[in-house]
Amino acid sequence: RDVYDAIVELVTNADDAYAKRKSRGRIEIELERRRKETPSILRVRDFAGGIAHNEIDNKLKKLGDRRSSGLADGADVRGTNSRGAKDIAVLGKVVFESIDEHNRYVVRQITSQGEFIGEGQDQTAGDAHRKKLNIPTGAGTLVTVEIEPTYAVKLPQHDTMLKKLSLLVPLRDVVQDA
Repeated sequence: RDVYDAIVELVTNADDAYAKRKSRGRIEIELERRRKETPSILRVRDFAGGIAHNEIDNKLKKLGDRRSSGLADGADVRGTNSRGAKDIAVLGKVVFESIDEHNRYVVRQITSQGEFIGEGQDQTAGDAHRKKLNIPTGAGTLVTVEIEPTYAVKLPQHDTMLKKLSLLVPLRDVVQDA
């Protein structure tokens, strides 16, 4: 529905990625408010091990698959039907970029029309990939949402967003964790 729903989805996905590895870590949210016909940008980055290059297509292309979220395997995660990340595309193009634990860089895209792009575009992560994703070492994932101005979805001011994020029930545990 809005940028808050997208943030909840992406932050809980990142938190679930840490939970699957039985670890904790940083989740970064970046906002770029833009005007006129230029899409605003929402980025969510984690350092939780990345999405394995041989799993990303199944995770992003399939709907209703409990195995994609990890729930069917007993993981302590919130996702159940593997559709939330796909639903974000109603706001605009969503780009998933990840460096996995084997130093493989993958990029996949879901357009605002729901088209999946990028199968087979995997390569060894280099310095340019790490700089672009702002993941200098290790593994992690960056999700970028280009929020189309034609959808009348506005990014709130940073102060307003920070206050509202701290009040969102689905993020309560994440926000309270140092």
